[in-house]
Amino acid sequence: MHLPQSADPRTGSIAKELTLKVLEGVAGGRELKRVAVRLWDGTFWPDATPRAATVVLTRPSSLKEMLLAGTEAGVGEAYIHGAFNVEGDMEAAFELGDRIVEQTEGWSKKLKLGYLLLRLPDSPQA
Repeated sequence: MHLPQSADPRTGSIAKELTLKVLEGVAGGRELKRVAVRLWDGTFWPDATPRAATVVLTRPSSLKEMLLAGTEAGVGEAYIHGAFNVEGDMEAAFELGDRIVEQTEGWSKKLKLGYLLLRLPDSPQA
């Protein structure tokens, strides 16, 4: 992955590209059956097919806020601070969380994910 150093992730398109790369990485090439993700600009990932749950990322920093700490508490704090919401079946949304855990086993995967997350903009609360 090559992104120009001068690219500002707050411009939206770079943050969107990085967010989609993170989501593709955590999906591990396998389809999510019960959950979709909707970005702050209305883009659906992996597609707009209706699913039991939709995780709604409310801003370009959402995934950074959710995942950079690497803990369940970090995800909870991101939820409390409005970084994301869940529409539909909350339990179905755990499919995404389970996939993230599966796809971040091992240091190389964690480093790759961390690199992408650090490129995302900071939280508005920071």
